[in-house]
Amino acid sequence: MFQNLTSEVDAIEGIGPKTKSQLNTHNIHTLLDLIAESPGELHEKVDGLASEEEIRQWLNMAAFMQMDAVSGQFAEALIKGGVKSISEIALKPKAQLEEIFNNASSNRIIPEAPNSDTIFEMIREATILTFSQTYLGKLIDESGNAVANASVKVYYQQATTNSNGYFRLFGLMSSEDKLLIQTEEGVHHCFDGYPISRYADNIQVDFLELNSESEVAQEFLSEYDGHTLPPTGSYPIRTNTTKTDDLRKGDLFLVRSIKPEKNEITLQSIYNEFDGSQFTVQLFKYPMEDLNITIAERDYVRLHFGKLKKVKGDRSMVKYWKQIHRIHKDSSMTSNKTIKLIS
Repeated sequence: MFQNLTSEVDAIEGIGPKTKSQLNTHNIHTLLDLIAESPGELHEKVDGLASEEEIRQWLNMAAFMQMDAVSGQFAEALIKGGVKSISEIALKPKAQLEEIFNNASSNRIIPEAPNSDTIFEMIREATILTFSQTYLGKLIDESGNAVANASVKVYYQQATTNSNGYFRLFGLMSSEDKLLIQTEEGVHHCFDGYPISRYADNIQVDFLELNSESEVAQEFLSEYDGHTLPPTGSYPIRTNTTKTDDLRKGDLFLVRSIKPEKNEITLQSIYNEFDGSQFTVQLFKYPMEDLNITIAERDYVRLHFGKLKKVKGDRSMVKYWKQIHRIHKDSSMTSNKTIKLIS
């Protein structure tokens, strides 16, 4: 989705070389730049090269081209066929869309009507955009300049800002989810409470200023090294599995699974890591033949003089184990790394 938005503005039928050049002088190069503009602003910038009605049609065509299955010519055919929104495409019967494209082909608006698979794909993408929540934003620095080539992520939805700082996300669940940004320089930022739109046809630009108040100041934190991590609820979690019999001294492990048929147990460290955008949970595969105690799933163990030893307690005790470990680590750490999360 949104692959077409990187296309040059002349991918829109009706924008010729002269109009494209005029738009480029105002730093409008791609379809993403185009849809971020209001009709009135565009009318002023094209300086009489197009009417307000033509400009509204350009914006509608650019909106349709958020769908990868809709080319510039197909977007024009939809406009000429009276379609004015993405939600109309989602709700129209396939036969009606086929009729629109067949008429456009007969009238030589398009050289050939799309096949059934392409029309089905248009309906599918239009449905996703109609019934999902979307967000169009622009990243700026403290001086108001656009921030290009920054990675923007909400859970598994990800985009990269273009040369004007614009990005487009879809399939979002809630504006309370953390919006995580990493600039080209590797600086992390964190936002929440941003305004997401219920429908993809409602295209409004939100400006996000990257300043120290929203900065994630530390790129890598490890509870094993004694750091305090942010709450896990608002970040994606990645699992990192290592097959080893060389466990970390001082680590505390939860027994996740016991598999005699594979001659191994899976141990999960209670000490997690955080890289500014996601947590990592360490899992270790340990050979059963090296086990010298009787344990069950959900037990806790630690390394004691090179052997695993069962630890008394349950999940409710984990935060206290972490606190004790952190106090011990703090006394021997040469530097105290911290994280600042302000949104």
